Amino acid sequence: MVIEKLLAGELPELAKLRRQLEHLKVKSRETSKAGFFTEFEGEVPPELLVGNRSFKIGDVTALLDGMNTEVGFLLFIEDGKLNMLEAYTFFEDWPQDAKLLLIGYDGITGERNLQALSEALQVLGKME
Repeated sequence: MVIEKLLAGELPELAKLRRQLEHLKVKSRETSKAGFFTEFEGEVPPELLVGNRSFKIGDVTALLDGMNTEVGFLLFIEDGKLNMLEAYTFFEDWPQDAKLLLIGYDGITGERNLQALSEALQVLGKME
């Protein structure tokens, strides 16, 4: 659900990244008091790579059962390929049995700014 939220939208780069999921599997998951890191592995067809860009998408936040503050998520793309999902807390320890209550953009109730994301991706594209 979190990755789908991070990759939602009509941008061509997001569409490619969504299609990459079909070719990837979880390589490892490391947990800590502040969250977790999930790494992906697998061969992605060259036409699904988002150039050779490395960037992150991190405009999704959520509220978990038993927590008083939001948690955040970062999706790392390395050389055009989905690489890792990071989940983190701002102030509290990550709950052992995390249950997602609400998920949204920039403060749960915020709207996604696809224009800003598109502009950032265009700038990265010019840097290739």
